[in-house]
Amino acid sequence: MSVDIYESLLSISSEELPDLGEYILKKQLRDLGMVPKNISYDDVPAIARAMSESASMFGQKKARRVWKRIMKISNIGMTISKNTDPTRKIEMLTDVGNAAYFGGELDKALENLFDAREIAVKSNFLKKVAEVDNTIARILARRNDFERAMELLTESSGISKRIYSREMAAETEYGKGSVEWWKGDGNSALKHFEKALEMAKNLKDNRLKALSCMGIANVYSERGDIENDLRYSFKALESFKKARIEEEVAKMYTNLGVTYEDMGDFRSAEEYYLKSIEKSRENGYFLMEAWASSNLSGLYLKTGDTEMSLSYATHALKAFEDMEDELGISIVREILAEIYAKKGETDKAKEEFERVIELKERVDSSFGLAESLRAYGEFLLGIGDERARETILRAMKIYHSIGNTSKEKRCEKLLSKSS
Repeated sequence: MSVDIYESLLSISSEELPDLGEYILKKQLRDLGMVPKNISYDDVPAIARAMSESASMFGQKKARRVWKRIMKISNIGMTISKNTDPTRKIEMLTDVGNAAYFGGELDKALENLFDAREIAVKSNFLKKVAEVDNTIARILARRNDFERAMELLTESSGISKRIYSREMAAETEYGKGSVEWWKGDGNSALKHFEKALEMAKNLKDNRLKALSCMGIANVYSERGDIENDLRYSFKALESFKKARIEEEVAKMYTNLGVTYEDMGDFRSAEEYYLKSIEKSRENGYFLMEAWASSNLSGLYLKTGDTEMSLSYATHALKAFEDMEDELGISIVREILAEIYAKKGETDKAKEEFERVIELKERVDSSFGLAESLRAYGEFLLGIGDERARETILRAMKIYHSIGNTSKEKRCEKLLSKSS
């Protein structure tokens, strides 16, 4: 039977992820310490979670399909309900919840995590309650339910004190910082991140040190404090290296590239984007590589190197299309539109702008769409196309509806040129 389970897993992975499925499945089983011939139905939730967490390799849409299909291998609800060991039940429900979370299915994630929490409370497994509360709080914050998220984290802090868990207390402090950050309260977020950093140092926990430093860097970046942003970004990078979390190292390289680009230090920006691409290729982080390539393409466009920009944009576009990442596709196509506009290839530029707008209408109906419409309107205005006015007016209406007066005024100026 275990061989049948493995064959089913392999079939799903190979169908959804051509050329990658078998490699990723075997890697995740190896990391989980599982042998194909010994896999049981009880192991399926953990495998679903691990595959879903691999979204950095193949994108969230495919991650969602993979975990959903894996969960159908067995009646997982029946498998969990038949298991009499509460610890094992909690683990399986948590795995299902995390698989759903990484696959973008937040309702399903919360349903399973709250079930896990209920069993942990009834069984008086306080550490498990605190662990699950931290995960639930992160999801609730993503849904803008900040009050409930903080309630759970406060409860988690209390449990950490009762069971004398410094590790859980530190994780919870970081969680509070993240919730405050997502809520938009940078000052409160900074206090929690700094406290979490001190706790992580005492615990010699490089992963949590890195995450806390990254949180602090984000706050300083929002404030425009580039010096402290860079200082804590490099601290985060070094800690991720020490913790050997290669995916986060690649992500930090991209973040540093963005920071240097915002500073106007294009040489350093190029260096870190290239480092991110190299690290991503080494480890098979295809989504991360696509984003770094997209950013590098945008950088080369700024410096006027349209050929290099086109090369990296083409590479990023293929990767995003393979992963069915519509946001990535729309961003790269916008870069391509600008490249063709600069090269004087008007028809190609129009085609890309129109594709971008079609995509944005599906995935981003507000600010992002308005920005694309304005850029297209500006392009049409420059080539004397009569559609410029109606395109700019569409952008202007969206800016007005979301209260962005500065962009609305910019559209007004453009319209005055078209009259």
